[in-house]
Amino acid sequence: MFSIGKKKTMPAPTPDPLGSSLCTECGICCAGAIFGHAVMREGDDVEGLAEAGMAVYRNDEGQPEYLLPCPKLDGACCTIYDIRPTVCHKFQCQLLVSVKGEHVPMETALEKVADGKEQIARIMAMLLEHGEDNESWPLITRYLLLMEKHEGDSDKPEYQERFAPLIEAVNAWQAFRTLWFWDDDNEIIEDYD
Repeated sequence: MFSIGKKKTMPAPTPDPLGSSLCTECGICCAGAIFGHAVMREGDDVEGLAEAGMAVYRNDEGQPEYLLPCPKLDGACCTIYDIRPTVCHKFQCQLLVSVKGEHVPMETALEKVADGKEQIARIMAMLLEHGEDNESWPLITRYLLLMEKHEGDSDKPEYQERFAPLIEAVNAWQAFRTLWFWDDDNEIIEDYD
């Protein structure tokens, strides 16, 4: 389900208004469907972000981070845009890089965003149907917790009947996510200024 391998470097794109247009239609990176958390950087207003309602905590290395989905995402827009963390400001998904590099037309990119959102909504609906209703957790965490609860039943025929559509949907999303939004083998490049 997750890819592990050699890191590849994506080219650093130049700023482009197309990026803003795509991002405000998307928001998938903030929705907890690509990543489960985001690490804050030196200079981020950790206290201000916590006061604004971000669930900030310290990871094992002592760095401040927060869980995704971001509670400050409204549709596809950030409600704390002016104080958003550096990682939010700097991150660019594969689709955005491809649009900025003129490898993918904006129309195609918007179709991929719509398709991605449909897949995510379908998975979320299935998770709810199976009783996994903690919408403050990332999509993959919710899925893994649900599957762990039913791990002892995995050899029963009713398990396959009950969970096969969800497993298929999550695997399809992971493949789609890797192709269009984020491949776990990529490095995050933050030198776009």
